[in-house]
Amino acid sequence: MYDAEKALIESEARFRELFNNSKNAIAIYESYNDGEDFIIKDFNRSAEKIENVKKEDIIGKKVTEVFPGVIDFGLFDVFRRVWQTGVPEEHPISFYKDDKHQGWRENYVYKLSSGEIVTVYEDVTERKTLEEALRESERRYSLIVNNANEGICLLDKSMKVAFANRRLLEISGYQLDEIIGMPTENFVFEDDLPEHEKQLQNWRKGLTTKYERRLRRKDGSILWAIISASPVFDENSNVIGSCVMVTDITQQKQNEEILKFSNRITNRHIKVKPLLDEIVNEFSKIVDHCAVGIRILNYNMDIPYNSFVGFDSGPYELEDLSYIK
Repeated sequence: MYDAEKALIESEARFRELFNNSKNAIAIYESYNDGEDFIIKDFNRSAEKIENVKKEDIIGKKVTEVFPGVIDFGLFDVFRRVWQTGVPEEHPISFYKDDKHQGWRENYVYKLSSGEIVTVYEDVTERKTLEEALRESERRYSLIVNNANEGICLLDKSMKVAFANRRLLEISGYQLDEIIGMPTENFVFEDDLPEHEKQLQNWRKGLTTKYERRLRRKDGSILWAIISASPVFDENSNVIGSCVMVTDITQQKQNEEILKFSNRITNRHIKVKPLLDEIVNEFSKIVDHCAVGIRILNYNMDIPYNSFVGFDSGPYELEDLSYIK
């Protein structure tokens, strides 16, 4: 008898140590008035810390008195179902709030053979806050990336497209489901493949590169672009991909070609104009000399030259021809 009592005492001591030193919060409740409410029977140290209470201040009190938000929180209905059915339930991460307590909680509730119910729970407020911050950061990042004026893509370790923003789809002509998983060689003209392979080797080595390149759109037309690529590393500093920015300079290249053509025309005009001016001047002198000759012929010949060439003759007076050399 003594040995059995001793074993029981030791067992209870072990349970108490486990209960009080558990990282998770643990609370034990007893049904009150056939499940109308639940009385707090025990509260471990982690639960005290999370709720900022002393268990001696809450032991024997109704859960709805200590935690008045438990009904709206949804946990009270879980208590009732588990107490009635004996089937354990998880209460998913939810936000609890009352005048004294608030935070994100994740609960697991089960029933003891004594009829008491136990809730094992965790304060996940910090984790939820980080998750919310991460989601907000991702939302802002997505907004920035998808509204950027540059095409942006992420390449995986095999240098295939893992992500592409809206601008890259616009300038390349591809749809998102077409471009994901596509090797970079699909964007390169055959003549440029050797140089492209050199750049891929640089990317695989973890080098940051920036260069000008003509790319091939989906319809086969040329997309002139400035390519800026930066490596993506894992936690062990191994290259696992590349972040590539594609700046469309096609219009700029076209403007440059137009300017070059205009300059060539202008240069040719500058070279030809003096010759044309000289020809015009010489031609004007010839015309002047011919006009003088006609006047001389009309003055000296019996048959007027004007009539000879089909014009009416008239009385002409010999003009001063001293300027003819």
